[in-house]
Order: sequence, then structure tokens, then C-alpha cells
Amino acid sequence: MARYTVTTPGRQYDAIIERGVLNRIQQWIPQKSGKIFIVTTRDVWDLHGARLAGLTSAMPLFFSGGESRKRLSEVEA
Repeated sequence: MARYTVTTPGRQYDAIIERGVLNRIQQWIPQKSGKIFIVTTRDVWDLHGARLAGLTSAMPLFFSGGESRKRLSEVEA
């Protein structure tokens, strides 16, 4: 399993990269997380969204693809 620390101005978190990690996603999310938003594109959701069905508090947010869309301003809009 590869684990990379991501540091932003507001916080720090680990990105976990491993084959099959979506099948065990619940073990990585704290129980008291509250509402979970999954930022994705429709085509990626269609391929992998079923694996996240066990996350009852999860809600997908669909965006158009492309690097220019990967900005907080897109979420805010």
C-alpha cells in the first residue's frame, strides 16, 4: 500500500493508493464523519460508484472532466 501525505494551507491528510481500496473504503472513513461528498465525473461513477453503495451518508457531486474543473470554485458554484 502506498500512502502519500497531502499538505494544503488548511490541513494535512493521507492519500492511500492500493489495488481494491474501494472495496474496503469504510475502514478508512471515521465513524463520526457526518455527510460524505464524493467529487467525481459521471463516467467514473458509472464504473466504480456501486462499490461505494455501503456508504449510506455519501452523496456524489458530478463535475465535467478536465484539470480546469478541479478547483474549489467549481464546488462553490
